[in-house]
Amino acid sequence: MDTQITEYLLAGRDTRIGPFLAGFDAHSDNPYVNYAMPEIGAEPTSAEVDVLVAEFRSRNRKPRLEYVPASAPAVRPRLESAGFEVEQLHPLMTCTPESVPEIELDPEFEALTVTSDEDLLALHTALCEAYGSPAPEATDVARTRAMLNRGGMAMLVRTRSGEPAGGGMYTAPIAGATEIAGIGVRPAWQRRGIAAAVTSYLTRTAYNAGLDTPFLTAAGEREAAIYNRAGFTTTGRILHISLPG
Repeated sequence: MDTQITEYLLAGRDTRIGPFLAGFDAHSDNPYVNYAMPEIGAEPTSAEVDVLVAEFRSRNRKPRLEYVPASAPAVRPRLESAGFEVEQLHPLMTCTPESVPEIELDPEFEALTVTSDEDLLALHTALCEAYGSPAPEATDVARTRAMLNRGGMAMLVRTRSGEPAGGGMYTAPIAGATEIAGIGVRPAWQRRGIAAAVTSYLTRTAYNAGLDTPFLTAAGEREAAIYNRAGFTTTGRILHISLPG
């Protein structure tokens, strides 16, 4: 499964730099949308790592990678010898159709499948507040709109009075795999079971759409416990590593 997930993640990178594939956003220097991944089994040389760093620097982007370390064990030592530092090792979580329970939202809230740009903006506004990020920009909405057009799905949870409370999405599928991503709840409505309900709904919808490998990356063990309630278990790790400065 690590290999299938790695192949899915690599498919989103479109710039080859030696044994790495990178993705760059021309409109944003956000490090979480500008990063590289090694190919499966990659064994980069020091010179190839230097070329990778130079490519990021030439684009005014922070040299950074996100990947499944088990898919390319030789990469991390080479990066660390070049000065890269581990940001975090996140739990990589998967599930089965049988493990995902149906979790109902509190009646105070309602959920809707996002179709309009207005609702996309409401979703991103809620998620930015949930993650303590700056207010969303038009490019955030455009990026998610493009993902929906490729077969992804976004879900917005709001109060009965119409105020956005949180939500999440599953990404455009590739070869049956999709990432359950962007799960977030505004602080005022946290600890109300919204995150687990959203995760459960998105995952069941993905299975019903014929996808066979929904997966997600938890920010930490606290978040992993929430996803445990939605039927996910930790089956690996995702490494975030970058070059300071």
